[in-house]
Amino acid sequence: MKKWKYVVLGASLLLGACQPMGMKGGDTMKNSTDMTMKDKKEETKAMTTSAKAVDASFKTFDGKDVKLSDYKGKKVYIKVWASWCPTCLAGLAEIDSFAANHSDDTVVLSVVAPGVNREKKAEDFKEWFSGLEYKNLPVLMAEKPDFFKQVGVIGYPTSVFINANGELVQAHPGHLSNEDIQKQLDKM
Repeated sequence: MKKWKYVVLGASLLLGACQPMGMKGGDTMKNSTDMTMKDKKEETKAMTTSAKAVDASFKTFDGKDVKLSDYKGKKVYIKVWASWCPTCLAGLAEIDSFAANHSDDTVVLSVVAPGVNREKKAEDFKEWFSGLEYKNLPVLMAEKPDFFKQVGVIGYPTSVFINANGELVQAHPGHLSNEDIQKQLDKM
């Protein structure tokens, strides 16, 4: 089973992130395999932001409201993902492990958008996720995709880094290893 996960992860990494999020007017960004090097550099540049305050509200599985501002004073790592994304699924065990072993000055979260961009409806997603073995990774639900637009998510997975002041440091499309996540957190 583990071997299969690595095959899927490797193939997904070669192909880039899962299908991009829809943009205004139904337009979509190009898949990373269709992009020129110039396009990729411009997209990466657009995904890196400095000192932009970010706040958003999410729901926990039990219906409680959670705001990003609740974590002010701590570094926040957020994995934005979808249940239908093979790259996301292949990386869940790794990020679950990271969530179990992060430092005290860091919060590790994941965010999905039920009912948006082919994602399961909230109740279906909760039932599906409860059958998985990932018990360390908090999953928050974005009821509105405003957060995704605010931080520049264009595809799944995306890693979002927010500093202790509540400012967006970087939104990085595609899978990041735990080592790369930690390196970025250490720079913040």
